[in-house]
Amino acid sequence: MVKKRVKASRKSPLRRSGRRSFDVETGKVVSSPRKIKSIAINLIVFAVLSLLLYILSIITTHPGLVNLFWIFSVMLMFVALAFFIVLLVFILLNYFRK
Repeated sequence: MVKKRVKASRKSPLRRSGRRSFDVETGKVVSSPRKIKSIAINLIVFAVLSLLLYILSIITTHPGLVNLFWIFSVMLMFVALAFFIVLLVFILLNYFRK
């Protein structure tokens, strides 16, 4: 029995829109003022949320809510700390690039 040849469909290569933040060929991190601004805004938001939850843990008298607010406060503070470290890295990259 003769097998029929089926033409394979040609798929176009995947294209990504937008710029990459990490250049694969050179291994350089691209830091722009827009990225630094968004990181700073996220840092402020998470720090304020953490502070508010810490204040709520002090004000609340129910022991379950005190523990819940305190745990969320600590978790958000770690996220804010991570944003702070990333912000410092981007600022140092801009400083040493010039």
